[in-house]
Amino acid sequence: MLTTKRKVPFLGQALLTLATVIWGTSFIIFKDTLDSLPVLFVLAIRFLLSSLCLFAVFFKRIIKMSKKTLTVGLILGTILASAYIFQTYGLTNVTPGENAFLTSTYTVLVPFICWIFFRRKPDVFSFIAGFTCLIGIAFVAFYDGVNFTVGIGQILTLIGAIFYALQIIVISVKGEGADSIAMLFVQLLVVGVVSLGGTLIFESSNYNLTFNTPTVLKLLYLALVCTLVAQGLQIIGQRLVPASQASIILSFESVFGLIFSIIGGVERLTPVSIIGFTLIFISVIISETKLKFLFKKSKNKMDNTVLEGDFNND
Repeated sequence: MLTTKRKVPFLGQALLTLATVIWGTSFIIFKDTLDSLPVLFVLAIRFLLSSLCLFAVFFKRIIKMSKKTLTVGLILGTILASAYIFQTYGLTNVTPGENAFLTSTYTVLVPFICWIFFRRKPDVFSFIAGFTCLIGIAFVAFYDGVNFTVGIGQILTLIGAIFYALQIIVISVKGEGADSIAMLFVQLLVVGVVSLGGTLIFESSNYNLTFNTPTVLKLLYLALVCTLVAQGLQIIGQRLVPASQASIILSFESVFGLIFSIIGGVERLTPVSIIGFTLIFISVIISETKLKFLFKKSKNKMDNTVLEGDFNND
């Protein structure tokens, strides 16, 4: 029994780490794919394909979804579509590492958006995380080494982060009792349909496309591995480890995104950007864990809100 108990957390940690690594690779692959294909077209293919594959596996469960699951899924899908569209257009104007770290700020934004809508004042850790995050964003996104400038890519990515934060809040408030698999299917399908409609309206002039093997493989990787496989690894992994451990592991998505961006030769680190990336990462850790791993009284249950909504920030 002792051996089994030790192995289960290790397995959960391994699965979550693998999911995080996969999401980390998605930024540079997504960026590379967007160099040859329009944004909405890529999103449409990615999410329609992933939703169809999910339906093929769980169709009996999906067709029996409740009205609540469908309703919440439609709301979440609309929010998620907005998040991905803003984030992806932002990715066309910034590096993958920068996009990854700016997107990760959604975890810091959640308490403050709840404050606006529900009058729940954030705790001291949220304020510390927010202040640290703002400084980090300033260094990463708006400081070029000489002056502070505002770029469209950074702004769009941060807007996307706000929508990811809204997705987390809606899941927390409305998601209880809904079927997670069916709700995920509806979300993916909505993102795909919205993106398809957008590409038919706004990207029709770009339909003279040529598909080669590398492009097809990238689309399949984004749809099947980064969307379905990684999500499955996260769902299973979170059931095997404490929430505090899971939140820390999942926080490394942006770090892996930066690492793969550096390996791919598209990221150029400077002392200023290193400081900014570090501050943003610290702010995410503070926001998700409340630094409970530093205190003896760490047996208190941690808020799982962030973990439940952590999807798509890839």
